[in-house]
Amino acid sequence: MFNPKASVYQALKANTAISEAVGNRLCANGTEDGGIYPSIYYGEISNVPAMVSDNAESFSRSTVRVTILHDSGSVDELAQAVENTMLGLGWMRKSYTDVTAEINGRFVQNKVMDFVKNGGFKNE
Repeated sequence: MFNPKASVYQALKANTAISEAVGNRLCANGTEDGGIYPSIYYGEISNVPAMVSDNAESFSRSTVRVTILHDSGSVDELAQAVENTMLGLGWMRKSYTDVTAEINGRFVQNKVMDFVKNGGFKNE
């Protein structure tokens, strides 16, 4: 099965704009120190067979969701850095959603970015 978590983390962490903005608040499936912004969390939200042969999965399509949380300024620069990194890894942009929520009396911007990619054949 195609598992993108490690390669996504390494690429996002290696991007200087991202690592300088979020420090250690780049986490899989949630942030370690919630309430400190900006922060990014990411995770695989879907991994489904895209091709089956001889009753076995031979190819899959994965969707990774990257969420940016920010309570001051704009998320646009950070979102552009995430997009450039993911596209550079061969992911395709699926959808983006912007939501602002009040959390503990602060307005926090949430940019939810979904990317899709096909996984390799089993024998590769």
